[in-house]
Amino acid sequence: MSVSSPAAKPPSEPGLARSISIAALIMAASNILSRLLGLARELILAHLVGTHWTYDAYVFAFTLPELINHFAAASALSIPFIPIFQKHLADGETERAWRFFANLLLIGTMLLTALLIPAIRYTEQALALAGDNIDDPSRPELLALTVRLTHIVLPAQFFFFWGALFNGVQYAHKKFVLPALMPVLYNTGIISCGLLLFPQLGIEGFAWGVLAGAFVGNVVLQLPGALRVGMRFRPAKILRDPDLKVYLLGVLPLVLGYSMVNANEVLFRVFGTFVPEGEGALGSLNYALRTMLMLVGVFGQALATGAYPFISQLAVQHNFDELARLTNKMISRIAAFVIPVSAIMMALSKEIVAVLYRHGEFGLESTRMTARALTYYLVGAFFQCGALVSNRLYYAARNTVFPMLVSTGVVVAAIPLYLWLGRTMGVGGVALAGSIGLAAQFIIIYGTWSVQHHNVAVIRVLVKIVVITATSTASAVLTLWIKQVSAGLLGTVESPQLRGLATVVAAGFPPLLLTLAVLDFTGTEPIWSTLTALLRGRRTTAVLPSDKQDKKNKRH
Repeated sequence: MSVSSPAAKPPSEPGLARSISIAALIMAASNILSRLLGLARELILAHLVGTHWTYDAYVFAFTLPELINHFAAASALSIPFIPIFQKHLADGETERAWRFFANLLLIGTMLLTALLIPAIRYTEQALALAGDNIDDPSRPELLALTVRLTHIVLPAQFFFFWGALFNGVQYAHKKFVLPALMPVLYNTGIISCGLLLFPQLGIEGFAWGVLAGAFVGNVVLQLPGALRVGMRFRPAKILRDPDLKVYLLGVLPLVLGYSMVNANEVLFRVFGTFVPEGEGALGSLNYALRTMLMLVGVFGQALATGAYPFISQLAVQHNFDELARLTNKMISRIAAFVIPVSAIMMALSKEIVAVLYRHGEFGLESTRMTARALTYYLVGAFFQCGALVSNRLYYAARNTVFPMLVSTGVVVAAIPLYLWLGRTMGVGGVALAGSIGLAAQFIIIYGTWSVQHHNVAVIRVLVKIVVITATSTASAVLTLWIKQVSAGLLGTVESPQLRGLATVVAAGFPPLLLTLAVLDFTGTEPIWSTLTALLRGRRTTAVLPSDKQDKKNKRH
């Protein structure tokens, strides 16, 4: 799908829905594969180290790199980059577009270097300040290992930044395949190096895998893709580049601000060191978060990433009625998938954790602690998916200030909540604080955008969400009842993995299928029809059906 001019005729709704569906399905396939590899990575780590203190060190070693990545704007780079780059392509100003790219690549690399040098020099002091249980005088080897692992992971931020730019130019040209493979190769690198080096280096082997996977996935794979769409590196007039100034003004709020989606990656690590459980708490929180993020990645990240270039195009054309309609459909569709699955997973959290992780060094106490965290993380799964979509509504219109103010305010307000809930509820409290923050961010941003753009149909979306939540709650109660009944029948099964798997299948799938059928039959959301369309290969309308299909579903 190409754009010839900013005033080009808006694409037809079915054509736009088809394009977004294809893009979202590509990203969904990538996310599913990436999340499966990420799950395999966590399964391997659970088997090898469980929730041992060395895994706590590994998890906390990502705290400083996460902060550096944020302040270098690597994770948010494409948000202000794509609209600027895409506009120049639409105006036929190809040289100007690639000059902007080159200038940003050069300036960003210089900034990242300036951030990494002091970070490497003062790693120990920074980690000791941030982590309570990490800086334990009775166990100095914990801090020493964390520092060593941090030093290995920090240089990977160069590769993430370069890869974000290479991905951005491909997204702007509506090319999704190679960017979609990036997380796949990244996780493959971690697993391969980790398994190869673990006998000699222990957990450190996985840190080297992070560095190798980041290089292969972000540079080796993405550079050819960027070259294929015409990449040119010719920086010029850097200090006088107006596009660079526009980009900096757009990205500055993203850097100064901190969304709950990103902040949670740092906050759970910091406040996870204050919880009463002590050793193993960080590991349990990380296992639980990665499990929840599989759900977010498949149903939220894929759709938000695949739809963003099209959201950006509609925003440039000021076609806000179409944008509101598509956004409402995305939110409704996400809710109808994520809320029922989350509710049933909450009811089966112990069994799910046992099936996934209870082997090797991952014992009963690790299972209980991880399940407790997973239950409360799942409360925020839908809100995290929704936030990924709603934030982009403002980003596409080059308004990063308002989301920054809201997100930062929510993060600041959540900090005492993390501390209080973490100390009173342990790992479950840390997870719940993150979920509450995500809910607040999504509700404020989506609600405000709807008011500003007269999105009156948001009321129907809210009604759908209430109905979906009520139906999902009933399905969770049914799941708990089936689980209780089946406990006596499965009590003779010795293996916790087999017992958990049988419980998940018997108590989880029937209520889930029943919920989806009820939502479809009542006309709340045509999920069953969507799944049928996917199985039949009708991918063009599976993710975002046309109004014609919606009306057809409502008649049934």
